[in-house]
Amino acid sequence: MGDPKKPTKTYKRPQKPYDKDRIMAEKKIVSKYGLKNKKELWKSEAKISKLKRLSRDVIASKNKDMEQSILDKVAKIDLLNGEKITLNAVLVLPTNAILERRIQTQVVKMGFANTVKQARQFIVHGHIYVDDIKVTSPSYIIKKGEESKIKFKIKSKLNKSFVKIEKKTVTEKPVKKDYVVAKPEDKKEILSIESEINE
Repeated sequence: MGDPKKPTKTYKRPQKPYDKDRIMAEKKIVSKYGLKNKKELWKSEAKISKLKRLSRDVIASKNKDMEQSILDKVAKIDLLNGEKITLNAVLVLPTNAILERRIQTQVVKMGFANTVKQARQFIVHGHIYVDDIKVTSPSYIIKKGEESKIKFKIKSKLNKSFVKIEKKTVTEKPVKKDYVVAKPEDKKEILSIESEINE
């Protein structure tokens, strides 16, 4: 079992720590979802890989009870986003499937924060409630149907002061040219005309 004071790690470090492509991809994901560090990403990857491993074992053993428990777990947190839930669908789940279900991401989607970093601040400071229960962990996984229960604390000043900023798409307008660039042949003709006029 191990010492309860020293719990086992819930993630695994990459086998190739200096793989440039992986590092750049992880940086983008950390920035997109406002994660504190890469450990949070690795923990999410570990959860997804555990589900996939269990699914493979169930497919091999054909254990119907175990299969139903996995499908119920996936449906409970809506990892497949409303799609048909099957073991084959679980096997191809991307890492961002569980990152999308984090309360930090859902707070932005529901319009209670303008950025994922702002959402993390609101959660940690105790401004966000889910079903009238304060949630201070940004990694809390929102269950199916809880999205509509996310709200600000009743006594929070954010109920009055928070303003949702709508993102505007900027379209580049073509630059109008009010001048004509003369070709070398045209320049020779202009010079010859000017010389005739000066004479």
